[in-house]
Amino acid sequence: MESNKLNYSIRYYRFHDIPGLEIFRGIADTRFVARHVHDLFCITIAESGVRVCETKKDKYSLTPGMIFISNRGEAHSASVPKDHTYSCYSMRFDTKLLHSLLSHIGCSKPDSIHFGTPLLCDRKLYQKLWQLHITFNEPLSILTKEYQLLDAFSRIVTGYTEVMPPAFGNEKKPVQTACEYLQDCFADNISVEQLASLVALSPFHFCRVFEKEVGVPPHVYQLDIRLNRAAQMLSQGKQISSVAIETGFFDQSHFHKAFKRKFGITPKCYSK
Repeated sequence: MESNKLNYSIRYYRFHDIPGLEIFRGIADTRFVARHVHDLFCITIAESGVRVCETKKDKYSLTPGMIFISNRGEAHSASVPKDHTYSCYSMRFDTKLLHSLLSHIGCSKPDSIHFGTPLLCDRKLYQKLWQLHITFNEPLSILTKEYQLLDAFSRIVTGYTEVMPPAFGNEKKPVQTACEYLQDCFADNISVEQLASLVALSPFHFCRVFEKEVGVPPHVYQLDIRLNRAAQMLSQGKQISSVAIETGFFDQSHFHKAFKRKFGITPKCYSK
């Protein structure tokens, strides 16, 4: 973290389970950033205040609720008006991760991807990106993180470029296979890519067809199995700490929150 006399703060977060992703968090920022070029693809959501970003084509004002796309290699500068501050979250993707995500969505030429307008006003997308930042600061499964990342990223790409998602087919059998695997290995920290590979589908298409057939995303399905098994174990008199570990939760606090959210009471009350 870096700070100055005006009490702005800047933080960077990286994640060992999703290499190539960096999250930038700026709070009460007042800096002027001279024209520069990122070797990363960036998605920024404005939380509060105002910031002015200038590209070769135009000047854009970022205010709360807005999304700003910085194409890789595109020059831009940024400033905060006098007597204002600016707070935001920014997700930054290196080339390898960007190309991987684009290929999952079905983009055959990832180097040609380009957004015509960098400033988006999309409330539903903004909320998804906001939730994604919360998710990455919680001890949640890799399945949850990867699904939400792929879901938000795909909505940006298919909604604001010419990339079209693949059509649905008859995927009941692959989805059934994935469900059976999750039932058998519910405590494993399995990724979207592993599940998709198991049934020979792309991660993006797998997530779409799974939710279409089952009614919930794969990470929600996995969490429900874990919590149902946990309830069975608690009713049999097992210790709460053992149940949390055996059902795949990172710690008792995470287990406590998830259990109470589903059943309305704490694991301790349920086990009495």
